[in-house]
Amino acid sequence: MSTTEKLLYLLENSTSHISGEQIANKLGLSRNAVWKAINALRNEGYIIDAVTNKGYTLSDKNTRFSKAGIEKYLRYPLVLQIYETLNSTNDIAKQVAINGGLHGTVIIAREQTNGKGRLGRQFFSPKGGLYMSVILRPNISLSATTLITVAAAVAVSRAVDKICGVNTGIKWVNDIFLDGKKICGILTSGSIDIESNRLDYAVLGIGVNIYSHPNGFPDEIKNIAGSIYKGECNFDTQNKLIAEILNEFFDIYENLSSALFLSEYRERSIIIGKEVICVSGDGEFPVKVKDIDDNAHLIVQKNDGETLTLTAGEVKIKI
Repeated sequence: MSTTEKLLYLLENSTSHISGEQIANKLGLSRNAVWKAINALRNEGYIIDAVTNKGYTLSDKNTRFSKAGIEKYLRYPLVLQIYETLNSTNDIAKQVAINGGLHGTVIIAREQTNGKGRLGRQFFSPKGGLYMSVILRPNISLSATTLITVAAAVAVSRAVDKICGVNTGIKWVNDIFLDGKKICGILTSGSIDIESNRLDYAVLGIGVNIYSHPNGFPDEIKNIAGSIYKGECNFDTQNKLIAEILNEFFDIYENLSSALFLSEYRERSIIIGKEVICVSGDGEFPVKVKDIDDNAHLIVQKNDGETLTLTAGEVKIKI
């Protein structure tokens, strides 16, 4: 860890003010180096309170997650790379994977300027959200890759409920909803090893709207997009949420082929038994969702009684 990362870790794990002398002793720094590190963190946007004869402490007003803060809640030895702003965490993760990046490398940004959604759509990614991409080296067949997205949906839904005290649901196949609004999108992409017809690597992208953007959502999505919190939430909640999403996902991923999580995926579905609009290459048409099968495919019934199995595509909830 860098000096600033070590200092941030120390401040995040301190239950009271810690003096410059104590910091210097614990980190093996000069007092001048401590002062420079404090200012470096402040320049990055961290709010650090200083009280005469007491020392330094992280303010409760901080709203910035951090590598050190996330790692203390992780149950898995993941490689975290955190950035202020990126064009796209998925694009960076793909490049890292091509260059031999390790399984479990996680690229995280506080903002994306060119976030990617399904079908090449732009994903609105302002500050106030969590945008991360996880590099995976799965030993699974191509037909099982949908399970990665489904596992991630269950993991995010579990983690948000646990850390934030809410009740989320899943819209097939990859959206997390809260109070009728989408708060999270998930996208899995990868590279195929042609000889083995298996994945060389997969990149799991997760975008979560943690709190509302001050200027609101763009007109084209403002009726469907929401956030977990209406106002800002503190840094520790964000650290816990990021860590718990990763913990829950890798808990499931270790036994991905068993697909035991599919029953929970069904339970968390907000569309089973509902009428929705199916979007496909043939256009849009109304269907009733009957079930989700063991391959995470959607079983729907058209108005004429015909039953269809949707292996890919999109559905819209009727408003």
